Amino acid sequence: FSWFFSRRFAAQIRTPLALLRGAADKIAARDLDFTIDYTEDNELGELCTAFDAMRANLGDSLSRQWRLEEERREMVAALAHDLKTPLAVIKAYNETLADDTLLDEEQRGYVAVIAANVDRSAGLIQRIQDVPPLGGMLLAARLEREWTDLRAFLAEMAEALAGRARLQQVEVALALDAGLARGYLIDRERLWRMLDNLVNNALAVMRAGGRLTLAAKEAEDALLVAVRDSGPGFSAKDLRHATEQFYRGDEARGTRDGHAGLGLFIVQTLAEQMGGRVLLSNNAEGGACVTIALALEFVVEKGYNEENNDEKG
Repeated sequence: FSWFFSRRFAAQIRTPLALLRGAADKIAARDLDFTIDYTEDNELGELCTAFDAMRANLGDSLSRQWRLEEERREMVAALAHDLKTPLAVIKAYNETLADDTLLDEEQRGYVAVIAANVDRSAGLIQRIQDVPPLGGMLLAARLEREWTDLRAFLAEMAEALAGRARLQQVEVALALDAGLARGYLIDRERLWRMLDNLVNNALAVMRAGGRLTLAAKEAEDALLVAVRDSGPGFSAKDLRHATEQFYRGDEARGTRDGHAGLGLFIVQTLAEQMGGRVLLSNNAEGGACVTIALALEFVVEKGYNEENNDEKG
């Protein structure tokens, strides 16, 4: 009797379960153009009817959301394409300055910084075009960790920022803890992209006379690299949602034309790929602080304390 009953029960539920599984797969594939044709007068029939009703109710909202996401992806791809022209113009004029103009040593340093950032921007644009969806773009490149002198790395970034910050009358400072080791295993390109996004966000809301600080220190279990600014700081809403994709900011930081709400989302995604996370806070003296926390077990190797940390400072 048990065998017979089990076989009969299995036969009865096989069809509705297959229908529900297929319906879930279709929704996951963004296909809502279907119905669940199962109307038996039992609990599974009621479940299938309720599932079909839910599909119909979700149709409008999900379709609108999917359409909006697709439009945003197309917007990012279109902007990437359009950015190639002004970058080409900048590169051409920069090369003309380097080749045909008598420049002093400081000015040649500016020209070199412009050239390096144009090349970096061109590479990022090409990656966007190769993999249009944003998530795919961020995940496309393999993690490339290498020993990096973090002090020298942040000093290089501060030097690259100097010209842009000077135009805004913003001071750039370094706050590097004496306990930093000589080197860390870091994907240099990803870290540069993260800090570059954070710096751009900060400079966009800072006023003349402000101060932007690149800071780094070791905590108990993490390497902390932070960008602190003297701008208006984060609102309570920003602190909750600022790392979400397409979040455009509350009044405290200001919503700016052309700001797509991708900067902190990109930073968060890249930090997670490097075994870390992003922490948002406000400075006690005012302004915002965004900290990239990378787990020490991810950025150092076994024996690190003995082999690589013997000359701190």
